[in-house]
Amino acid sequence: MKKHILASLSFLLSLTAAAQTEVLRIELNDGTVYDERVDIVYGHPRNRMEWPDLAGKFRDCASYCKRALTADEIDAIASMVEHLEDVEDMSVLMEAVR
Repeated sequence: MKKHILASLSFLLSLTAAAQTEVLRIELNDGTVYDERVDIVYGHPRNRMEWPDLAGKFRDCASYCKRALTADEIDAIASMVEHLEDVEDMSVLMEAVR
């Protein structure tokens, strides 16, 4: 596997209002090229992200917050967002993310 060291990684992006096509190209030192095309990226409104993936993405992003959040705070925020229709007072959510 060591001979297959990543030599270059290029993203070819073509974004329009109608379609969101992305192509990922990986070229290895030995000249092998891997291409993957995705017409509608995962997370786009026409290819919605599933809740476990969205919550995981939130947890990852929350680790970079200006104010360090505890795991319990992150879980509480994620739970409130998941059950947003049950949150009676939005100020509780707003305060949690401050």
